[in-house]
Amino acid sequence: MDFKDEQVSILIISLLKLKGVGNKIVRKFLEDNIDEISANENYEEKWLRKFGSKKITQGLNQTLLSWDELQKKSADTVKKAYNVNIRIINPFMKDYPKRMLILKNYPPILYGKGNIKLLNSTKMVTIVGTRNPTMMGVKVGTRLAEKLAQDGYTIVSGLAKGSDTVGHAGALNVKGYTIAVLPTPIDAPVYPKENRQLAEQILFNDGLLLSEYAPGVQIKGRELVSNLIARDEWQPALSDGLIAIETSVKGGTNHAIRHAIDTNKPIGILDYSSVIGPQFNTDERFSGNMKYLENKNAIPLFTEKSVHNFENIMKNYNQQIKKEYFNRRNSNKIEPNASNSTQINLLI
Repeated sequence: MDFKDEQVSILIISLLKLKGVGNKIVRKFLEDNIDEISANENYEEKWLRKFGSKKITQGLNQTLLSWDELQKKSADTVKKAYNVNIRIINPFMKDYPKRMLILKNYPPILYGKGNIKLLNSTKMVTIVGTRNPTMMGVKVGTRLAEKLAQDGYTIVSGLAKGSDTVGHAGALNVKGYTIAVLPTPIDAPVYPKENRQLAEQILFNDGLLLSEYAPGVQIKGRELVSNLIARDEWQPALSDGLIAIETSVKGGTNHAIRHAIDTNKPIGILDYSSVIGPQFNTDERFSGNMKYLENKNAIPLFTEKSVHNFENIMKNYNQQIKKEYFNRRNSNKIEPNASNSTQINLLI
């Protein structure tokens, strides 16, 4: 990270420390002040009061620490991250995941450990599902993840037990790439603890651990629950399509599927009906699969032909969002800092 990128990251982290200022307000500030942010490297309180919103001004007035002190604390966060090999990524940087930038609610700051370049892989797919998949789900899900990884897809999942583990492990089995989106800071104990070794394997195999949360932040109780929901939404946001192995109608996987539906992202769901017959229609463990297939929100996946067809659908979606990203970029929205790169390497 060069000096300019570091200063922008410190600005964003400092803004998020202000009372009443969250991701939505920071996103609007960044988008409304692209030129001013790009033209400066020293974001003093006087400058911030000039360009900041009413909410930001209120936050400055209510903070117990001065703006300078907040920036020093944020600079310490940046230093702490780099000391443990965690990269900080803001929307002005070329490494920021471009697929996220087409969303209205993209996170204004990300923390990554490992292969940051994976965030803009040419082909990406998210694999999710229940924490308690059937033997059939493990077998078919593993093979599916292996095939997609062999076909050049970076596999995105959430490091949870069960289906997430199947997705990550399938990629690793064939020496493919995988990204784990975490509900906790990267330097915190791995959640769940059973997947601590899996997280290490992901890093060892040139994968990536990704989080919205700064090193050292304490996540407790209900906050973890809300973080898990947020993680479920960000997983499909990184990719060209979402695949659910198995889910009930009440499982957490539904958060990810609803997010994919809302953003018109291709959805594939395993369909075992040709193998296990009527049980697939009546078993509660597959009730979510049935719901989305019957509502035609998802494409049934099981045969090699169906997977190949889904890959083509994801390819078409990829081309669509590539156009949308460039349209957004040309309309003066957030874009990578030109000082870092004169080319956009997204989806090429």
